Amino acid sequence: MLKDIDSFGSGIGQKFVKKEDLEKEFKKGYLLQPKLKFKSEIQCYFIGNKLMYVYEYTPSKYPNYPKPKLITLNEKDKKLAEQFADISNLKVGFQRIDFLKLENDELILLEIEDNSPHMNLEKLDIALRKNVLNEYKRNIYQFLNK
Repeated sequence: MLKDIDSFGSGIGQKFVKKEDLEKEFKKGYLLQPKLKFKSEIQCYFIGNKLMYVYEYTPSKYPNYPKPKLITLNEKDKKLAEQFADISNLKVGFQRIDFLKLENDELILLEIEDNSPHMNLEKLDIALRKNVLNEYKRNIYQFLNK
């Protein structure tokens, strides 16, 4: 699949291309997303570069988007996610770093998002949601007071 680099993770500008047509179809400003077999999608939610919570989405055979499961990353995967948060250098606000969990349980980067408007807050339990919102306020006020 070819994706417009400015598509912000949406389906806009996506184009499915056969392998033999790839060289002809690929243009500047596009990313190549290969078709991979994977177990699930892991979405890591950060405020600045602080990991707040992680959801796992397991693909569904139904037409509805799968329901997420709140998970805890192992140390290796947490370090990987934090490395990408550091590289992205977003110090203020929310960001989401998504991975595919391959069939061998390894994570590979899918995308880094800073435009996901709701960050799945409504799915969090009340205590975690309150903690996340307090951290968000602290992060924003710290930036505004510089």
